Amino acid sequence: MDAYFIEMQRRLKLTRRQRNDAKTKYTGVAKTLYAAFYDGEYNKSMKLLIGSYGKRTHIRPPGDIDLLFKIP
Repeated sequence: MDAYFIEMQRRLKLTRRQRNDAKTKYTGVAKTLYAAFYDGEYNKSMKLLIGSYGKRTHIRPPGDIDLLFKIP
């Protein structure tokens, strides 16, 4: 690949720290919603990532995470 394209990709790709931060945040939101609407242990199948995170097209800088959550 052209070196300029590879460098552009590198600059757009989220860092490991940014990916971990996003995962911590959306998991925390989902667990909080789960605790508010359900009893028992957290079930991650109640959430669905949509938008750029769901499509795995997210880029730097991270902005928002779109999350759908199933409520009773």
